[in-house]
Amino acid sequence: MTVLFDPLDDATVTGTLLTRHNPAAGVIVVHPTPGRTSETTLAMDLMDALGHPTGRLADERIGGLETLWTAVTAWCDGAAITHLVVLRAHLLSTRQHERLLVLWRTLGMDLVLVWHTAGSPARLALDTVPHRITHRLADVTDHLTAAAPTDRAAAGLDRRPLPPLPNVDADSLRAVVCGQLPRAESDRVTELYDYGRATACRWLADCDTPELDHPAPITGDVPVQPSPLSVMLTALVAESPTERHTLVLLRGAQHGFTLHGYRLALPQQLPHMVGPGLTTGPFTAETASRIRERIAHPVRAGALATALLTGVSYGTLVSIPITALTETADVLLLESHRRTEPGAHAIPPTARPLLAAARTFQAGSVR
Repeated sequence: MTVLFDPLDDATVTGTLLTRHNPAAGVIVVHPTPGRTSETTLAMDLMDALGHPTGRLADERIGGLETLWTAVTAWCDGAAITHLVVLRAHLLSTRQHERLLVLWRTLGMDLVLVWHTAGSPARLALDTVPHRITHRLADVTDHLTAAAPTDRAAAGLDRRPLPPLPNVDADSLRAVVCGQLPRAESDRVTELYDYGRATACRWLADCDTPELDHPAPITGDVPVQPSPLSVMLTALVAESPTERHTLVLLRGAQHGFTLHGYRLALPQQLPHMVGPGLTTGPFTAETASRIRERIAHPVRAGALATALLTGVSYGTLVSIPITALTETADVLLLESHRRTEPGAHAIPPTARPLLAAARTFQAGSVR
């Protein structure tokens, strides 16, 4: 924990720190509501800084003090907040400071309290808290700069509509498409097909599943563990916008398996299954942002994200335990007796903070 002294209440200090606010990069800068010293108000300030609404907390059943702070903790944990900067910390009440210290201890984040006065922060009881005191703004901003996000190239799939696809087997699809469709359309289909094939080939080359030991028998028909395979396939189609996109990606994956001597059989009920490109659309960063902006309750937000990602039935959705999500929130394991629901879903990076927050909230609520 760091206490940054700003005895002259320099506007440059406040302005510079506010520019570092970036929840997506793990950095939130909170400007507490002036003149309010309640723990509830501070929790709402944190929710607002995290990008969540605060106007319907009671309707979402998180209006109580402890429940609200559990939600704040869950959202910070789900978003992997590593740096929390609190401006005007010298005006906060003792109880508000205690809440911040509990949040800091629970999540292990870097907490910075900005003291815009020459007075000593005696009521923080720093004697029992590991901390440092500094008058240098750079001591804080240098760490926040290091936490800035790196620009990632948005690969993304070509989401333009695809033409009707020929009803042929996976190994023939590419050649038939090139022979029957105009060049512009066939190029888009083959690009998706090649991506699915390359993804399958990489997965098979790296796979350490005993049933997939290489060299593979050329007769194929070798059983594959369902969970790793489901994860690979659901990750492959996670950004698929339509059923045709999904089918081309999966046909490409089938051909990749064939090249390695295996047979990947798609279920006959594929048109009636659930998931991206079948019953749901791609889960984009914009989708995640809209959920955060409209829902304050972590579990409700996580449930909506799960429904959009997987298309699972309500019965399956409400029965998912917190242990179903992997530690890194990249895979959701589902138990279902319905053949139309795969046993494991790869969770795209855009949705992981939502599901992770839901898990943290549930775990905190049952303690």
